[in-house]
Amino acid sequence: HRRAPSPQPESFLVASSLSLHATSRSRHYLVWHAPARCLAMASMLPEFDTPNSKAILALIDQLALLFGYYTNRIDLKTGDLAAVCLPDCTLTAHAPLWGTKPGKEKGVPALQVRKTLGGSLLPFVRIARHDMQLAMHPEGKGICLFFEVFMKLKVCPCFGNLMKVPLLFVVNVANDTAGVLRISSIHEWPAKDTAEGRTLLIEKVGWPAETKFTPYVAFGAES
Repeated sequence: HRRAPSPQPESFLVASSLSLHATSRSRHYLVWHAPARCLAMASMLPEFDTPNSKAILALIDQLALLFGYYTNRIDLKTGDLAAVCLPDCTLTAHAPLWGTKPGKEKGVPALQVRKTLGGSLLPFVRIARHDMQLAMHPEGKGICLFFEVFMKLKVCPCFGNLMKVPLLFVVNVANDTAGVLRISSIHEWPAKDTAEGRTLLIEKVGWPAETKFTPYVAFGAES
């Protein structure tokens, strides 16, 4: 067997057992063989000295796996969202994202969102994420990803992008009853770039003024 090439910087390296498989475009995805995953940062990704940074990055990596960021598919028969999110974790899309009207924003249970994506969207649509940048909450209360979402039909990619949507993916964290850090809520906000996103985080979401974004191509992002 030919030895698999080293993973791209977009992925995490895993200290436990894994195998790498290259796609036709020479991207690499991780196949996990151990229930407990010991994550280490890929050498080309920046590190953070904010509280909870490693634990938060590990949670986002697990969330990305469960929501198909790496493979563009969701296997609803596998994966335990309860190991990542608190039981009452919701995802809220803020207007005008995804057709949401102002004042009509409503948190949807994360488990329901995963079932909807896996059952009715990802089987037909390919989602790619570009220009990924990351802001870590200076006090360790969460993380924010900025990226542009590109959607194409799987059956006829010749039509080009169905849509291109830049957004903020804001994840809040909190300890569960056992004192283990979990994702407590997720919010998607419209933002044309990180400058606008930083302003929104500080003025609307209440993040500290020292919040800043850093290029961070990970979690299955293509750039």
